[in-house]
Amino acid sequence: MDGYSEQLFKIAQHDLIASVVLYDNRLYLQSIYMFQQAVEKAVKYFALFFEIFKPQELFDKIRHKPLKLFIYAIDEQIRHFKKFIELEKDQVIGGAELFSDFDMKEYLSKLVKNKEAIETLSKQDIQRDKNLIIDIYNQIIEAYNLKLPFRNSKKK
Repeated sequence: MDGYSEQLFKIAQHDLIASVVLYDNRLYLQSIYMFQQAVEKAVKYFALFFEIFKPQELFDKIRHKPLKLFIYAIDEQIRHFKKFIELEKDQVIGGAELFSDFDMKEYLSKLVKNKEAIETLSKQDIQRDKNLIIDIYNQIIEAYNLKLPFRNSKKK
């Protein structure tokens, strides 16, 4: 491990511990936030450890969206499988197909569907999270009977 990825791993562990402590103390929103931070750092560590990305690429391509790493990995697999399919069409080794027991076209189709599912999930999560935050905000406002000038105000 290099210094940067090692730091990410340690911080991810600390974020996870903080999440558990916050949860145990019934600070659920803060616990969720720290858990999300732990996941984000762990995914970045994974990307560095397996040399999928370099540190600067994490900031340029992944930023705060860890699902992008998985989409990138699937894109790479799709690219490689397309090459193998072309290779299989053109070459035969010892009179046998390269991958006689493996249906690469079917696997490629599954990869594409998985990528689409992850992208859809990512978009749905954003809308669901936005709606959840608005609901929580409204519940807090109502529970404490807060009067905020920017909420439900009518222009005269």
